[in-house]
Amino acid sequence: MAISKNYGTALIRKRILPEPGFSGVAERALWRECFGGIPSDAEVDIFISGRERVHNVDVLFSAEEPGELLATCHLTIDRRTGLGGLGEVAVAAAHRGRGLGRAVCEAALEEFDSGGGRAIFLATGNPAAAALYSSLGFSFLPGSRVMLRCTGSQVEFFRRYFCGGAIRVEAGTPSFRVPVIPLALYGHGLTVLDANAGVFGTEFITQLACMGLYPRYAHFVPGRLFVARGDAGEISGAATLKQGENCWYGDLFAHRDYPEAWPRLLEILRSTAGADLRIPVFDEVKRQALAEAGARPDGTTLPVALHFGFTAAAELYRF
Repeated sequence: MAISKNYGTALIRKRILPEPGFSGVAERALWRECFGGIPSDAEVDIFISGRERVHNVDVLFSAEEPGELLATCHLTIDRRTGLGGLGEVAVAAAHRGRGLGRAVCEAALEEFDSGGGRAIFLATGNPAAAALYSSLGFSFLPGSRVMLRCTGSQVEFFRRYFCGGAIRVEAGTPSFRVPVIPLALYGHGLTVLDANAGVFGTEFITQLACMGLYPRYAHFVPGRLFVARGDAGEISGAATLKQGENCWYGDLFAHRDYPEAWPRLLEILRSTAGADLRIPVFDEVKRQALAEAGARPDGTTLPVALHFGFTAAAELYRF
């Protein structure tokens, strides 16, 4: 445990997780008060226990007074790419207006910057919180409630991050937790990025989640999530498999500057699922990629739930 500084009568405390004896009882209560059931206790257990510390650094900042937790901010840093995410920024109702949210966020950003962090994301639908984050250097990404803080413009960040070139395909792990954010928020020109995981294109449906994206993929790990990774560690594509009643449903998407990603991800879906693979298609980009790989419509459709209760029928392709 490290104490970073005082803020008025409050103590700003830094915990590099896991910390012996720390279970986050007060923190969980504050997050339930502020966010309801998000994150779930299961998600909280992951970072408090340090279960993903091989892949991610988790640091929890809190503002405290004797016997009372006032505010929190949770920083996650991906070890391979230097990308970060902020979550669980919460202030107890009785202590709002004291600048405690700013204090814990500034402590987290100082930690991130001092370690050479590359770019950091967060999500909010709260206008007052968005104003705070804007003053700290964040700005909204198009088609989302996700904010990005980086050096230079957002366009420059995505251009530098997705630098193109060769890829390798590997099994998905919790190292996907932060790098899925730029991959999902990039404009791929697809309505549905992954029907299995419920991830949609930001040009068509507003993306509300940031650190909540990976939990949609977590149940595909191990063995049903595959990623395309570039030479600089960036994740440029992803594919999932889900068992249906009579077949496997696969889905995938990839950045356009990595031409190997589509066929390589399709190859691993096919080798894993065999002849029983079906892939739902909404858009011409995915239809063309599948046709080039030899897939054809099988004459059936699959209903896919979109946001806000809407359902659309996807054309199923098979090999």
